[in-house]
Amino acid sequence: MSESLRILVIEDDPSISEVVCAHLTRQGHCCVGAFSGTEGMLHLEHGDGSVPFDLIITDLMLPGMTGEDVVGHIRAASATLPIIVISARIT
Repeated sequence: MSESLRILVIEDDPSISEVVCAHLTRQGHCCVGAFSGTEGMLHLEHGDGSVPFDLIITDLMLPGMTGEDVVGHIRAASATLPIIVISARIT
């Protein structure tokens, strides 16, 4: 592994969040978990406007703010921050 990443995992299902974070942590990355879109946005807000994460992994079906809204806010702040969407939603 070349570099440790700081990853925000926004997933409301505790079992899925735990598996994703555990696997990434074993790979040497630092994971921060959020269990709603609103909580995820609180982790993303930074006084200087920068995004303090190297990667975002998010569900679409979240309590509070939806995953689509979270992605929209992230894209407004950073067009290049990688985002992985994980979801059981079919359409």
